Amino acid sequence: MADRKATNKYYPPEYFDEYLEKGGKGGINTFRGEHPLRERAKKLKDGILRVRFEMPFNIWCNGCENHIGKGVRYNADKSKVGNYHSTPIYSFRMKCHLCDNYIEIRTDPQTRDYVVYSGGKRKVEEWTAADAETIDLSNVGTVEGDRVGVDPFASLEKEVAQLKKAEEGKKRLNSLKRDRDSRFRDDYASSQRLRSIFRTEKKAIAEQKREDDKLKIKLGVSMPLATPKASDAEKAKSVIASRINQPVRKRERSTIFSHGRGSRSLQVSTKRSLAEVAASKLRRKGVDVSRLQGRKSSTRGGRESVVDQELAGHFRRSTSSPSPAQIPNLKLRIEKRQRDDR
Repeated sequence: MADRKATNKYYPPEYFDEYLEKGGKGGINTFRGEHPLRERAKKLKDGILRVRFEMPFNIWCNGCENHIGKGVRYNADKSKVGNYHSTPIYSFRMKCHLCDNYIEIRTDPQTRDYVVYSGGKRKVEEWTAADAETIDLSNVGTVEGDRVGVDPFASLEKEVAQLKKAEEGKKRLNSLKRDRDSRFRDDYASSQRLRSIFRTEKKAIAEQKREDDKLKIKLGVSMPLATPKASDAEKAKSVIASRINQPVRKRERSTIFSHGRGSRSLQVSTKRSLAEVAASKLRRKGVDVSRLQGRKSSTRGGRESVVDQELAGHFRRSTSSPSPAQIPNLKLRIEKRQRDDR
């Protein structure tokens, strides 16, 4: 609709009946008392024209410290602020769309670029024409650039350099083409090979996931398991080897708990339970256990009862004394026998 306002297609009857008949001069804008650019020329008497300005590069706003990307458009106040020789220098002043800060950008005819005059800071970006895959026009208008168009030797040197560069690029392209042909000469076979590799890897991943799920259920954990490494296996072997080289008696005396008090109490309770098992065995044989418990034995200075001797005989019949690791199994066996006796 803004474009249609400038066309001024409609001429009211008053324009013909009153304005032209009375010798009025000028068009419809003069009749209406408006400028052809409407509100854009509201400050034209001060030398300011409202234009649509596109950000020429990336900048940061000094007011809100936000980034404003290249290509963002604003309604800017355009004005002439000076000259570089005969070329005018224009200023574009606009308000940041994220805060109340005003940014002013001016043209720089000397470097053929724009500069951030106030309200912002330009983002420094370094690049080359080769990286951007564009033509370098920075030397146009310079002595070197003019020499290429005038000096035949300079033109010949440039042509030779371009031919050399094209030859190097041709070798690279041929190498890429041969590599592509060797890999994808047969599209069906290549696709079949890739799909086969994918299926194999997919099955291996699914199998590993099932094994990990079983292990997590067994350990009672829900965290993801790490991939096993060769260093982990070596550490485990070294720990097992150190346990094997440890003296047997020392391993038997070692506790499976963090403190020795709990292990000692477990051994005492286990010994008491074993005494009860020995007493139940004697009851099955018809022996009066209540009388035997009051009798003392002379084998060890009368310090052990007959039930204790039965317990000691059970230990002597075994290859060695029960280690802390065997105590839980012995306890289960004792409890089972007690249930059978009842």
